[in-house]
Amino acid sequence: MPAPSIVRYWRKSKGLYQTVLENVPFNEMQIPVWSNTTAEIYPANASDIKERLTDHLVQPVRFVEELQAMYNDGARIFIEVGPGKVLTGLTKSCLEKDQLTLFVEDNNTNKLTHLLSTLAQYLGTGRSFNIAKLFDGRNAKSIQIDQPELYKKSPAIWRVNGQAAHPTTGSLPVNGALPIINPLQMNNFTQNTQTPVAENQTNTERMLQEYLNSMKMMIQAQRDVMLSFLGQNPQIHQVPVYQAPIQNIPTQNIPAPVVSSPTNDGAEKTVIIPAKQAPTKDIKTLLLQVVSDKTGYPHEMLGMEMDLEADLSIDSIKRVEIIGTLKAELGSFSSNTANEDTIMEQLAGIKTLNGLVSWLTEYSGASNTTEKIGIIETQASTSQAQAGFSLEELQTAILNIVSDKTGYPKEMLGLDLDLEADLSIDSIKRMEIIGDLKTKIGFGGDMEQADDLMEKLAAIKTLNGLASWIHEMSGNAPSEPEQSALSRLRFDLTPTDISLTENTEILHGKRFAITQNDSSQTLAIKNELEKHGAIAELIDSAQDLTNFDGLIILDLFSSSANHNIIDHVDLIKKMDLDKAKWIYLISDIPAHVQELTDTTLLRHYKGHPGLFKSLAREFEQTNCRLISLTSSQQIEQIAEITLKEILTKDKPAEVIYKNDKRHKVDIIPSPLSTGLSEAQIQLDTNSVVLVLGGAQGITSELVKHMSQAYPCTYVLVGRSADPRNHATNSELEAFKTKEEIRAYLIKSGTFTSPSEIEKETIKVYKNNQILRTIRDMEQLGNTIIYQSLDLCDENGLSELINNIYEKYNRLDGVIHGAGLLEDKLFKQKTTSSFGRVFDTKVKPLRVLAEQLRTDCQFVVLFSSIASVYGNKGQTDYAAANSVLDDYANALNKKLKGKVISINWGPWKGAGMVSPTLETEYERRGISLIPLDQGKEIFLNEIKYGTESQVLIMSGNNW
Repeated sequence: MPAPSIVRYWRKSKGLYQTVLENVPFNEMQIPVWSNTTAEIYPANASDIKERLTDHLVQPVRFVEELQAMYNDGARIFIEVGPGKVLTGLTKSCLEKDQLTLFVEDNNTNKLTHLLSTLAQYLGTGRSFNIAKLFDGRNAKSIQIDQPELYKKSPAIWRVNGQAAHPTTGSLPVNGALPIINPLQMNNFTQNTQTPVAENQTNTERMLQEYLNSMKMMIQAQRDVMLSFLGQNPQIHQVPVYQAPIQNIPTQNIPAPVVSSPTNDGAEKTVIIPAKQAPTKDIKTLLLQVVSDKTGYPHEMLGMEMDLEADLSIDSIKRVEIIGTLKAELGSFSSNTANEDTIMEQLAGIKTLNGLVSWLTEYSGASNTTEKIGIIETQASTSQAQAGFSLEELQTAILNIVSDKTGYPKEMLGLDLDLEADLSIDSIKRMEIIGDLKTKIGFGGDMEQADDLMEKLAAIKTLNGLASWIHEMSGNAPSEPEQSALSRLRFDLTPTDISLTENTEILHGKRFAITQNDSSQTLAIKNELEKHGAIAELIDSAQDLTNFDGLIILDLFSSSANHNIIDHVDLIKKMDLDKAKWIYLISDIPAHVQELTDTTLLRHYKGHPGLFKSLAREFEQTNCRLISLTSSQQIEQIAEITLKEILTKDKPAEVIYKNDKRHKVDIIPSPLSTGLSEAQIQLDTNSVVLVLGGAQGITSELVKHMSQAYPCTYVLVGRSADPRNHATNSELEAFKTKEEIRAYLIKSGTFTSPSEIEKETIKVYKNNQILRTIRDMEQLGNTIIYQSLDLCDENGLSELINNIYEKYNRLDGVIHGAGLLEDKLFKQKTTSSFGRVFDTKVKPLRVLAEQLRTDCQFVVLFSSIASVYGNKGQTDYAAANSVLDDYANALNKKLKGKVISINWGPWKGAGMVSPTLETEYERRGISLIPLDQGKEIFLNEIKYGTESQVLIMSGNNW
């Protein structure tokens, strides 16, 4: 204790402290607390506790006795909270028993690492704590431990430090990690024949040639170092030297090609392949033959001026198929250098067979009448090729060649490695591998032209796939393709900062068109842009916008002019999209419809997310972006936000400002839990379910599956008339495909033109689907009511819903699966077509939202993956499905039951994916949802799903 004079002051402080504590309310103690003045547990009475606290000011500290008392009462874990570890050391000195002492902060190590280590030691004692508190305020994500494939790293990754490099997959090469004793022997570049310099080359061209030669030598040196490290001899695997093409070679003096072919003793022999003159071919005749084969129409019914889509149902994808077939007959086209999207765009603009002939003539270099092509036929083949190779032998041969081509040792190469992502083997290098295989094992002597192979090779993703494809091409039965697993994903907002920005100088002299309205925000944006040297102009809908660099559309809730999405599409189409750099739309609609007091307010949702994501895919050189503001405070900052978004270098098609932060939509894997004791919906035989678009396509297949589990009354609504009210041909009813129906109609001779046959084919096909759906569901014990109705007729649909309520006094569930596809690139899309596709989805949705009672158990909206990622040629369809997504989130606040929007990926063998589109998806590496698996997922979503929006897709590519 201090001196007596000082003690008097401390005792006076005790009285002051006691006066303060008298007005402080104390609750009963929840956990025991030891006093360091008495070395005992605090008393339970509030007045005694206050007395003990004031004694602390004048009584000595009995720290040692306090610790020993705690130990005797059973305390075994002592945790020091706060900076440093002084008390931890004192505790160890005082007890020296079997206690565990922990401290939460150590200045000598990483503080976060030490804290986590401390918590881990505490958990190791068998106790627990609320671990969620660790992640409060942090941008953390939960890891799905039971789905390790979500975090799988590339097996081609090496672990590298300053001393060594080791592969993460496979073993280290035999020669790897050994010290280099002797200098590496580099290739002798002086022996490589350099590209001769043409006399007419300019100084610039000569300088470029020298630069390319230097780069080639540097790359060769790097290659030699890596091959030596991997245990291979660089001298054996020389890089071929590029030779400039020799100009003006007379075609009549082209020598026969020479290739190497292996002999039985392993040596190579030279085989000369003679060229044979092909017969003369007429492009027009060939085209008619191919179109006849593809459509089933005889030659005499095909007119050269027939509309490809309206008369013959030949869409742009089928046009690509026709072109591919013609390439096999005519050889390569000069359009090979054009990319796939350019060719698709050109073909989409061709309307007639005559137009197709003109396109073929231009790109094949032929006249309009005849074309002579030299066809090379291989005369030699090895006995081993004739005997055929097993799949295992092919896999071994491929591994050997890929090892030579890439430098990876064979023990590092897995057959399921991704050719592009893991091994950087693109479709061109795949052609090189195929060429080596043809030389070494002699397969595929009668295969298609190389240009046709390119499309097939581009779709192959793994070495296993390559081996299986070669096995099939060699005349063996194809193996069953591996089906990608179905993914279920949910949506969340993730903060995202503007990382890199351009200098404001890029705005100098740039012209911006800004839509007019009566708000101050318009002028604020205009003034902000002009402050930085831009030329900003307020425009109206009739103005020509081709000379503007940017377009800013304001979609504000407070605006007196209520524009729809067609108005915005019209404005965007007025821009020169090959030149424009910015197409932005700023909307504050989310800020005003979050509190759903009036369902009609949802009509402000226009589908902008899907529209802009699709525009971004079609016009990659243009920044197409939707900026959504979710609070009135952000609306006041609209000019500042607009400038930042224009200057940012990142290119998200949609950003959301919420709580003063910039967000993006994140897609998160979310497996569905089906372990609930009972389903969330309760349907019995008296229940009534309304299905829009439910008699055809994928919707009918899913509803049939649901009706098997929940037999009740289903009201199916579709545009087609009820086929049961009309006499039908029993033979036609048996057909399930359009091809079968078309062939029957052509053979019958009832119709004289392809356009008439196409119309009748579509009509019969729809009727057959409706009849099968009704009969199948009735056989399952359901009561089926089919109602013919144009779903764009809002009054008609409102009347139907009212009639259902009057007749049954209930409507337990709704499935909205109606939809329409009229895919075209944005430049070729008309606003009338856009409106048809958009209204087919959106108009019935608006009626449902405004007419359904709150006791409806479920509403399922069939949306599309196109609204999530966007899709070329589907700006209208993606926009319509975005409206479904927005409505689902809002309607969950109104209805007592669940409302869910399911963003389906493409389906296999059903839905809107035609056989030709299936082929196109396969070529692009996009997996399709198998019907049987999709049925179960649909039913489980209705029964157990809790989110308002989920994405269901096969694989992970789109």
